[in-house]
Amino acid sequence: MITIKIASSLKTKDVVGRKGPLTIRYQEADLIQPDRRPRYLEVTPPANQEYKVDEFYSVAPHSVRTNDYDKLELSRYVDLIPLADAVAFATSCLKGTSG
Repeated sequence: MITIKIASSLKTKDVVGRKGPLTIRYQEADLIQPDRRPRYLEVTPPANQEYKVDEFYSVAPHSVRTNDYDKLELSRYVDLIPLADAVAFATSCLKGTSG
């Protein structure tokens, strides 16, 4: 399971894109991997929201898909769900009760 711990509150940075200046919203986070040090990354929270600091999350199921060659890939915009919700869903799959 992919485990991400949110490390900061909402931050912004101003950049210049192809269509002009824009503000990017992000939060700093750590990718937690077995037998490795946490790896820094930036996550984009949903519009007008932010993820809770010091909480654990995993990748939302709708952020993963298969491509034309039946290979697994992440969607362009990845959403996170609380780790407890991901564990509950995985547990229901193991029990054969998921929809």
